[in-house]
Amino acid sequence: MSKSVYDSRHEADKEEKGVVGKTGRRAEKERTMIRAKQDTKGYPSDLTDEQWALLEPVIPAIRPDAAYWVHTRREIVNAIVYVLRSGCPWRLLPHDYPAWQTVHCYYLRWQREGIWDEALKTLHLQMRQKQGRDPEPSAAVIDSQSIKTSAVRGPEKGYDAGKKNLGAQTPPAR
Repeated sequence: MSKSVYDSRHEADKEEKGVVGKTGRRAEKERTMIRAKQDTKGYPSDLTDEQWALLEPVIPAIRPDAAYWVHTRREIVNAIVYVLRSGCPWRLLPHDYPAWQTVHCYYLRWQREGIWDEALKTLHLQMRQKQGRDPEPSAAVIDSQSIKTSAVRGPEKGYDAGKKNLGAQTPPAR
């Protein structure tokens, strides 16, 4: 019997959760939850192993002093990517993912801590290297022109919102 792509992707998650080798009622419940999660099909927006390998160093790991945890970081990131790619509201996140409140909380926390900016910067540098370019750009072009051009515009035409007057805002000098 061959393993599906989804099964092989979540073997590492099972080991990461520490369920393998445990005994007892709670461990059996965790194994059942993992099996149920494996039976579900992945979504097209789920990260591949290669994509996760790029993002994993940037995403904060679970704290070693955490009393317990239910979801792997990869599940959280997959849920965030699903919402961002599909454009659905947080509350309509499918039940295959963690609760929307949990996912939204992690998204906001990582945004506040600058994790997403760091991930984008890392991916951008790797993309430049893949294209055979220097990781950091050596030159930049800055365009500071912000002049509105129109035949009607000029110093004699102004706008006074209070009077709804399109003429000059100050009377002409005598």
